[in-house]
Amino acid sequence: MRSKFGTGMLLVFVAWVPIILWQSSVEWAPKLLGEARYEAIMATYAVQVAAVVSAAGMFLTGMYFLLRPVFDVFKGMSARAKLRAVGRPGRATVLSLGGPSGGGTVTVNDQPLLSLTLEVEDGFGSPYVVAFDTVVPRYAVPHIQPGETVAVKIDPNDRQRVAVDWGAMGYG
Repeated sequence: MRSKFGTGMLLVFVAWVPIILWQSSVEWAPKLLGEARYEAIMATYAVQVAAVVSAAGMFLTGMYFLLRPVFDVFKGMSARAKLRAVGRPGRATVLSLGGPSGGGTVTVNDQPLLSLTLEVEDGFGSPYVVAFDTVVPRYAVPHIQPGETVAVKIDPNDRQRVAVDWGAMGYG
């Protein structure tokens, strides 16, 4: 279970720890370094160190808030949607189309869940067959028939994980 703080607050906390340590160094640094050495360092480098530490904290915080929308996009995606976003493109021939492997009639947001068997050509080896259940846009069903060619995205780490690329087919 995630805490109420979340990742963003944790990163902000971690980014500002160096600044807090620097600001509190007037108490612990003289004991650690000795009074004379501490005074010499502070006289020479205090402003530079404070600027670098502050800039590092602000940079890390800024990068989080700048990249946060990118992370949020992928967080809410299904596994197939992520595969469509980052998978390797390929082509497949529809071998068969039918009801879901669990049986019955299933719809998701009024779109049919169907079982597809595809012969995939990824350009890296001989064609191979995969079968999986997927939600098919209702208006794409007439075009996803045996013998038809469809655009797919293939997981580069597992060739058996395939998703139909509805966007490349004009149905996205």
